[in-house]
Amino acid sequence: MAVLNLFTRAVGYSDEGDGQPILLVHGSATSRRFWNPIAAELTARHRVLAVDLFGYGESAPWPAERMLTPADEGALIDAVAARAGGPVHLVGHSYGGALAAEYAARNPGRVASLVLIEPSAFNLLRAAEDAAIRAEIEDLALAHIALVLHGRLAEAAELFMTYWVGTEAWRAMPEARRRAIVAAMPKVAAEWRLICFRLGGIATYARLPRWTTLICGGATKRPSRRIVELVRAFLPDAGYAEIAGAAHMAPLTHPAAVTAAIAAHLAGAAAESRPRAA
Repeated sequence: MAVLNLFTRAVGYSDEGDGQPILLVHGSATSRRFWNPIAAELTARHRVLAVDLFGYGESAPWPAERMLTPADEGALIDAVAARAGGPVHLVGHSYGGALAAEYAARNPGRVASLVLIEPSAFNLLRAAEDAAIRAEIEDLALAHIALVLHGRLAEAAELFMTYWVGTEAWRAMPEARRRAIVAAMPKVAAEWRLICFRLGGIATYARLPRWTTLICGGATKRPSRRIVELVRAFLPDAGYAEIAGAAHMAPLTHPAAVTAAIAAHLAGAAAESRPRAA
């Protein structure tokens, strides 16, 4: 683990292996350790960097009084990407996937290719004709934000985690992990505001790298699947992999299948970048 300073705030990250650099961006209420099983496999052939977003792992907390913007999280991603010394293959899951797409669109020269694992760009649902699906995720977001505003962090954590991982998985977590998730709920509330209202629209995705792959769990939540469908419809040439039987947390529950999909994406990107024979 290493730490760098960004605007006087600590940023935790890891940097292991050699080869073409990959940068992994985790989702809400986790940390860079979320990627450990996948990173361990990828480091056999690649240099793998993984970042702790603000409020997680070794990175500084996000100040509750400040509005969180894509540029804030983008600066953190950029600071770690700069350690690679050149364009990175960017991989993001959930909230991290939404950030990765936004970062890639804003910084095309710094991203060699992009993997989006169920990006939580729920702002895209506002323009889609999916009232029930939109209501499902917006009701969750509003309920979560309200609980946090009233200081009911344990209830917010239970609401959030049972939606994404189920009641049994939430209650089976070690107590220390549960406490850390409860403490992260104010940051998650800030993330809801960002992904629902402050990201670019679908036109933003026209600026993504030519070599982009979407990954989706076969048993994921309706809002997450709908986001993937919307982006695939907008980017018909993007790669796609579906992880059979997986829900939203596929990198955690099905790491081998997700690693294989990322490896296939990287192999394709490498082949695309090789000079053509005369």
